[in-house]
Amino acid sequence: MQRIDLLGGAVRDLTELRRSDPSAAAEVIVVLQELNGCPDPTGLLTSHGNVTLGKHRLNIKGWVSARKNGANLSRLRILDSSATSYRVIYGYDWIARRIGVLAVRHKHEISYNLSDELERRIVADWYAATGGTST
Repeated sequence: MQRIDLLGGAVRDLTELRRSDPSAAAEVIVVLQELNGCPDPTGLLTSHGNVTLGKHRLNIKGWVSARKNGANLSRLRILDSSATSYRVIYGYDWIARRIGVLAVRHKHEISYNLSDELERRIVADWYAATGGTST
């Protein structure tokens, strides 16, 4: 079974989210745990649009500008929950068959513009996690 890794930036984001919005943090953690227990998290997380995971409805979208630059990154939303306003940014490394969660941020904090500070951090963390290879 494939595991989903929480990378350093995501750990820090979740720690902060626990302080600022504990119910949203709990919802994100439950979904990540359910994904870890899912027989095929890759199938869910590499899809596009709405998917169902147990009682949760998720919305998955690729991060187009990051993908054009060789970073296979996406975001998920947990619909109809206390965490709906937050985005879970993750990457999938096709070669290593690895999923890494890079950030958990409020939708207003993410521009998806690769020149912004948060987005640069996310992409740099992904390249560090994948040894600098395109995914």
